[in-house]
Amino acid sequence: MKTWISGLAILMIISVTITGCKLYPAGDKVSDSAESASIKVMNWDEAYFNQQYGGTFSLKYPKIDVKVTPMESLYNTTKDMNSAFYKFLDTEKPDVLMLNESQYQEMAAMGKLLDLEPLIQRDSFDTEGMLSSVVQMLKEKGEGFYGLSPTFNSQALFYNKTLFDLYGIPYPRNGMTWEDVFRLAERFDSKEAEGQKIYGFSQNSPSLFNLLINVGNTQGMNIVDPTTMQLTIRTDGWKRSFQIVTDAYRKNSIYLAQFGSGGEKYEDFLKQNLFAVGRSAMTAETPFMINSINQAKEVLKDIPAFDWELVTVPIDPSNPSLSHAFSLSYIFAISVDSPQPEAAWKLVQHINSDETAKIQSKSTKALLTRVSYSKEREGRSLEPFYALKPNSNLSNNGFDRIPNSFFQKFATLAEEELRNVVGNKKTVDEALAALQSKGQEELSKAIAEKEQ
Repeated sequence: MKTWISGLAILMIISVTITGCKLYPAGDKVSDSAESASIKVMNWDEAYFNQQYGGTFSLKYPKIDVKVTPMESLYNTTKDMNSAFYKFLDTEKPDVLMLNESQYQEMAAMGKLLDLEPLIQRDSFDTEGMLSSVVQMLKEKGEGFYGLSPTFNSQALFYNKTLFDLYGIPYPRNGMTWEDVFRLAERFDSKEAEGQKIYGFSQNSPSLFNLLINVGNTQGMNIVDPTTMQLTIRTDGWKRSFQIVTDAYRKNSIYLAQFGSGGEKYEDFLKQNLFAVGRSAMTAETPFMINSINQAKEVLKDIPAFDWELVTVPIDPSNPSLSHAFSLSYIFAISVDSPQPEAAWKLVQHINSDETAKIQSKSTKALLTRVSYSKEREGRSLEPFYALKPNSNLSNNGFDRIPNSFFQKFATLAEEELRNVVGNKKTVDEALAALQSKGQEELSKAIAEKEQ
């Protein structure tokens, strides 16, 4: 529990004036006749924000001027992201913040975010229509209601019904493990369609390490403990994940996209997405795979037509209701120091409103927190994306303090050790021992460089 209570949080519940505190009149519903105000909002860039939210907001509240503070500088920095982020806030002083999960959790704990609970109650803002997993996640990470998220990230297991029917192989089902998926993938060994090899499972990335991370995260495991800054890769859990991934890849039933190997044209890029072109039976992906499938149909005229469906992403049998791939896209919160909290709240409300979700559901490729919309796409239910809950063991709190340079180097080391195991050059135990030692050395080096 927090040891502080915002004066704003108290005064939003009552309608008396207390010296030195801002007053939020009880029962003052949000209306189109808002007072004139000027506020700043963090976002990727002005054009994107206006397309998504700003245009409709200005029509509803023409007296509120919204200035966008682009976050481009944050993602171009070669310095520590955490330090760059807080320097950005100190310099730009935005009223409405766009945060990732870690930033949201940290800033809420530091008392830098306005408590939204009294405002939500005062204006009867509908949170019942939002995905309960998202609402719960926001409350848990903030130890209160300090932000709202209009969209979230999730994965599902796509499968090619046409290929499964062609070879008489039973369809995937909800609640499968990674071992189940890879065993099913093996049944497509030596299968071909129109003279081309069919793979049981494909990943739209060339990295075997990415697949390892997905398998390990499903068990709720991280590679580093951000509290102690110690690697946790040499454990029984990671050993099992190493074995599962390398065994499956060695059997040649898994395809990893090889970008850059087929040319630089968009057509060549699409062809590497084997599920989108009908040469893979399964893949674990976000809803953006639907767009890739449609793009492949439009651009590549010679690919076979196929039907596809969805089931839940692979799970840990000891925690079958949890997903390793569930996260919040971004969280909109209000700075506790904002001189215009009422105008800022109107913007946060609008971004997360039912009316905005309804408009965006007609074109968005993202998953909307408002569950009344975008639960179906192209005649197929998107329920597998919504069915599982986030795994709290995978909280990214503190991970932004780990230098980016470490993750890049560790990924290279891990890829090398995975390939050593696949090629029978090392045992899994030998590979993990080397990775623990070399990885910890790289982490210590990156931390030292960051401190200097």
